[in-house]
Amino acid sequence: TQTMMQWTLLQVLLGLCAVSVQSAPIGCTLSVTSSSVSLSNGYVSLSFNLLHPQIDRLSGDFTGQGQYGASVLTGGKDPMNLGRTGIVLETDMIQTGQSVTSYASSLAPYSGMKVTVLNNSSALVSVLISDIADNAPQPFVLSNWTLTLSTNDRFFRMQTTSRSVRAFNCVGVRVSSYLGTLSTHGFFLRGVVQIMNAPNQYFASTDPVHRIYTLGGGIVQSGISADFNFTTAPAEVVLLNGNASNPFYRSGVQFVLVGSYPGPKDNWDSLGWSHASRAVPVSEGASWSTDGFVGVNDHDFPVLNIPQNTNLRPMDMMGFYLGIYASSSAALVSYILPSHISPTLATPNHAYSPLYNFYDPDTYLSVACLVYSGDTYLLNEARKLVELSGTGILSSGQIPHHYENDTPIYVAISGATQTGPNLFWSAAAMLYAHTSGNTTWLKEMLPTVEKAMDFVINLYDPNMKLIKAPGPLWIDVFKRANYTTDTNAFCVHVLTELAAVEALFGNQNKQQQYLQLASSISEGINAHLWRGDHYITQLNPDGTYKDFVDYDSNLLVTAFIIFLFLFIFLILPSTIR
Repeated sequence: TQTMMQWTLLQVLLGLCAVSVQSAPIGCTLSVTSSSVSLSNGYVSLSFNLLHPQIDRLSGDFTGQGQYGASVLTGGKDPMNLGRTGIVLETDMIQTGQSVTSYASSLAPYSGMKVTVLNNSSALVSVLISDIADNAPQPFVLSNWTLTLSTNDRFFRMQTTSRSVRAFNCVGVRVSSYLGTLSTHGFFLRGVVQIMNAPNQYFASTDPVHRIYTLGGGIVQSGISADFNFTTAPAEVVLLNGNASNPFYRSGVQFVLVGSYPGPKDNWDSLGWSHASRAVPVSEGASWSTDGFVGVNDHDFPVLNIPQNTNLRPMDMMGFYLGIYASSSAALVSYILPSHISPTLATPNHAYSPLYNFYDPDTYLSVACLVYSGDTYLLNEARKLVELSGTGILSSGQIPHHYENDTPIYVAISGATQTGPNLFWSAAAMLYAHTSGNTTWLKEMLPTVEKAMDFVINLYDPNMKLIKAPGPLWIDVFKRANYTTDTNAFCVHVLTELAAVEALFGNQNKQQQYLQLASSISEGINAHLWRGDHYITQLNPDGTYKDFVDYDSNLLVTAFIIFLFLFIFLILPSTIR
């Protein structure tokens, strides 16, 4: 007991230390030399190279203590010998019948380039780097970049205004970011796309972009990430990803100011800009602007949406956001297949493709992560996941176990009929509504949830006060059927949640029916499935049983308070009760 008290005290002290660390910002600093411009605030450190004009270093420290991790920018060798190592201005030119010629600001500084400090205080630093040239000897495009960093922010603001200084024909003018992170993620209006180790390196889209982030790599114990969000976005975005055979970069993004990617859109492609055959005429004096935010982290999750004022300790936040952005949201495939999610990331292929939306319980867990993210974009994606499987419900009330592309499949890969899809889907629908507060949507969806639960309730045996399940609650390799602890335990939880929904809409009779059924199943679990110190896996109608002493079932019982009924009514002596 003394050791436990000491450990608890240590955790409290560590928590207080963590809170105090977060509440003591280092403040902003700005350094301008003949070779570089550097901005930092404890969370973010970036450097603009004045000799090879580009942002060539970008590092983060999630805790804000200035202990920056590895740079998220590429350290690879530029195959075109243009000196590109980070965020850079680029132009590709083509003349009729000739090959593409590429230019980049990183090759050399323009003679007219200059630095103007706009603000330099501990609260905010801002610097304007004007006349960054795509081709220093004879510029086609000059660009002004304003970089702004505020105290306590895990991101900096990047505003670009570019203009053509003469008429020319080009394939494209871009602000490109070449990164060393491994996985590329794009959140578009149309949906989500993600890949790593891509054999085809380019994904071009003219769909409105919500957010782009990359992660993975750097220090093995923590990782690195970078993310981009816009208030003024370019008309076209090209996501980048490479595999280990690419010596230049592993991920990145190109913001196309003028022109268009020469290959196909909306799919990963290997063509590249150098294979263009047509040019776009650009008149003298044309101009283009972008305005957005670039976040950086020394861990494998993006930081742009993370609030500063929180009572979560840094280690807790790391685990929370890692699960959301490196796993669940990354598994969405909704750009290509709307309302679909894979059980795995694309590395570069999805392991179960073309199978998606498994409610056994992968998609339920993903919905939980998405709705708890605090990101309205992901909340909307969670709703779509629920709605798709709801549209696949059969007249019997059975919910699809998963989808093969757009085709609903009602049995597991093993061929088993599982109760999990109906229970987990119903729980996911109520969880989305509870978290979003969208009661209008819930009222419209309620008849489908009731129908899905009727499929399970029809398996109820009133003599045993148990659901007689045709298969396992979840996961194909779990071999069990009949009166199983897993299905019955989780059913108590879902019925209780559904009763609360019925009460919300004034359906008192249904509320009582669901509560009574949940109570009866709890009694049945304790009466028939308890074996002295744990619950057995399954009971058969002939009285035989299987007992794997499985933790999943027993944890479900514990989580949903069924054990409390057992403790009060079966274990405690009646005199104490």
